[in-house]
Amino acid sequence: MDSGQALIVGGGIGGLTAALCLQQLGFVVQVYEQTDSTNSDGAGIQLSPNATRVLHQVGLVDALASISSKPDSIDVQHWRSGGRVTTIQLTHGGEADQSSFPYYHVHRRDLLACLTEAATHASIPIHRGKRIDDVGVAENHAWISGPDTHEKASLIVGADGIHSSVRRSLFGPDKPIFSGHVAWRGIVSAESISSKTLATRAVLWWGPQKHVIHYPVRGGQHINVVCVDRAPHWNNESWTEPGDKMDLVAAFGGWHDDVTQLIGGIDPRACYRWGLFNHPPLKRWGRGRVTLLGDACHPTLPYLAQGAAMAIEDGAALAHCIKKCASIENGLAAYERVRRKRTIRIQQISRQNGYIFHLTGTAAWVRNRVASLMGERILRHAHDYNVFASVDEYFKG
Repeated sequence: MDSGQALIVGGGIGGLTAALCLQQLGFVVQVYEQTDSTNSDGAGIQLSPNATRVLHQVGLVDALASISSKPDSIDVQHWRSGGRVTTIQLTHGGEADQSSFPYYHVHRRDLLACLTEAATHASIPIHRGKRIDDVGVAENHAWISGPDTHEKASLIVGADGIHSSVRRSLFGPDKPIFSGHVAWRGIVSAESISSKTLATRAVLWWGPQKHVIHYPVRGGQHINVVCVDRAPHWNNESWTEPGDKMDLVAAFGGWHDDVTQLIGGIDPRACYRWGLFNHPPLKRWGRGRVTLLGDACHPTLPYLAQGAAMAIEDGAALAHCIKKCASIENGLAAYERVRRKRTIRIQQISRQNGYIFHLTGTAAWVRNRVASLMGERILRHAHDYNVFASVDEYFKG
């Protein structure tokens, strides 16, 4: 393995995870983040065991426990009657079972604060307000440039999200396809909810051509609510676009009283609506000593709750592959081969779930029956994945 300086473009969840993993490997790491603020828009994140395995490895065991809710299961319920379709277990194994890792519900802002604090403690500089417009590849290094930045390094990682400037610089603009779905999101104060049970449970509501999911965050002080509807067209791929709460209320009129109560508790000034787009898998993730991770190379629809988890897995796999190779270039090639199959599969399942969640009539009845029989097995294929073991298996050949 060779190391040196690594530059991470993007100071989000995936970028900071990669920074911590590479720093543990011996790289001198710097992070360049376009936004000035450390704050993030209010939103919940589900961290399944395949992701918490990595976050524990980089030293966030206590920090995560202090900011999270720790659900045992998620109930799937009928959109109108509230009847339970099935209960999906989110973790398995006892506390003494070291092969099992927790499932957490966290607020995005809190998770970013934990990762930022860990990076600061590890003496990893985070340069904020630094827009990166271009990357380049030379024989034994790569470089980044922006309005007030020009740096070269042994390794550059584009972790700069759906609208990645690193990806655009390497491969040109992409052409995402609107999925036909739009998602509303908001945060509700748990104190505003009359039902204590409703405020503390994780619930997925399946309805005709729509669904709703909600779960507690910030130790149960707030509830993250996401409502997915359909739209004939959408142009702007942004998850911070304001939405009209009255449109949301109208879209989910006739749903169960619990859903109506949650939607009613969303602050109209913090009600957001974003179009969901399909991104075809990239044929390549990098060039020379430059690579991509997370939404920069495999944006995932939110129907499996694996978007953040994939970026976290990427960061660990990247460092683990480089560790096992004599050169950075060979490590990046292995990283791409290991991760493409996994991330394409997750993209496919997420897309399929968007169809399954919204079935109607007889198809919905069959779906509910199958789900009730599968129970906890529904999510095992995603949650039981061990990224470190996957890399080890690849190198065993």
